[in-house]
Amino acid sequence: MNSKVCLFVLLIGSLIMLTKADDDSSPRYPDCSVYRDKEDDYCATLEENNVCGESGKTYRNECELCIVSRNTPKLEMITNDGPCKLAVDDSI
Repeated sequence: MNSKVCLFVLLIGSLIMLTKADDDSSPRYPDCSVYRDKEDDYCATLEENNVCGESGKTYRNECELCIVSRNTPKLEMITNDGPCKLAVDDSI
């Protein structure tokens, strides 16, 4: 009976660790410094590497998020790599 309990605890612990390893979804700030040139202007890139901003808007890449955030009071955080799960309608 005792070995079954230990095996069960090990199994549950392994499942939790596997789930956490796949879930690197903690919000982070973009590193906008890598997209600036000597004049402190942002260098645009057409690279398709979508990121999801905390506003729920999907950006083409981290550079695009930095350009859009440039004239805002607060730098938008990236909630996850890839497109946002729920799209925001920007046409309004």
